[in-house]
Amino acid sequence: MSAISSSSPTASSGAAAATPAEIDASCRVPVLVLFGSAAVWLVIASVLGFIATLKFHSPNLLADCCYG
Repeated sequence: MSAISSSSPTASSGAAAATPAEIDASCRVPVLVLFGSAAVWLVIASVLGFIATLKFHSPNLLADCCYG
């Protein structure tokens, strides 16, 4: 009268489960891309923050630059 449910993913799908090494290998590229983009944004934000700090100390720093 009682049904036993299986928590194994192979019982319902029939596919073999991935090993932790395969999961780590498949996640390596996306994680490296995310860390790389975070490092790039950190450098860009630091440069822009440094320019903003310089502008506070010397308001005429970029006054003669035309951008048009």
